[in-house]
This record gives sequence, C-alpha cells and structure tokens, in this order.
Amino acid sequence: MSEWRTIDSAPKDGSAILMFGRLRGNQRQKYVVGYWQDRSCGEWVSSPGQYQARQITHWMPLPDPPADGAP
Repeated sequence: MSEWRTIDSAPKDGSAILMFGRLRGNQRQKYVVGYWQDRSCGEWVSSPGQYQARQITHWMPLPDPPADGAP
C-alpha cells in the first residue's frame, strides 16, 4: 500500500495522482484525482472538472486497475 507523500515530491508530467487538499472555492479538505497542468506558471488541477486545486498538501499514486478490467 502506498503512503501519503508531500506534494513537492509529486510528478509534474501530467500523470494522474490522488491528491489531498482544498479546491478553489471550497473550505473543506478533500481527496481528488488530479494532475499537474503546465500552463504559464503551472498548477494542480482536479479531473475531470479541471478545477484549480488550491492548498494541495499530499499525494499518492493511484492503485493499479483490476487485473480483469472489471469494476
């Protein structure tokens, strides 16, 4: 099982990751799937809505999908 890591060690190559923190306009902390978007100065965004992810503090890799592809 993966451990939570600080966001400064997260990949910035567009890979999807599990992030923990706040989204823009939301005061509650959440778990969201997102990625680094390299626009102008770069930003973390959640997918699929592409909300700017503010105050992201931690991340971990997504788990592998099921071997048989079933949900």
